[in-house]
Amino acid sequence: MNKFEGMTIKEALCSRPVLKTPDLEEIFGRSSRTLNRWQNGELYENPMPKPFSECRGAGNNYDSGKLLGWYESWPLQKKALVI
Repeated sequence: MNKFEGMTIKEALCSRPVLKTPDLEEIFGRSSRTLNRWQNGELYENPMPKPFSECRGAGNNYDSGKLLGWYESWPLQKKALVI
């Protein structure tokens, strides 16, 4: 059962002060690999905030306030490649 069913992404991000990786996978419909890629500051002008604590196997913990601010800066903006 989807914990965030019927919610917009913004409502889901505001629903809890701390969100774990599986929650974000459910909210955004993306894999943990994609979430990790979105955190890469070398690729994006507005990277996803990194977790404030990392828990192997249980999912990393993210500050939902920071995630909401990041989500409001969408779309993701790729950095120009410097050759």
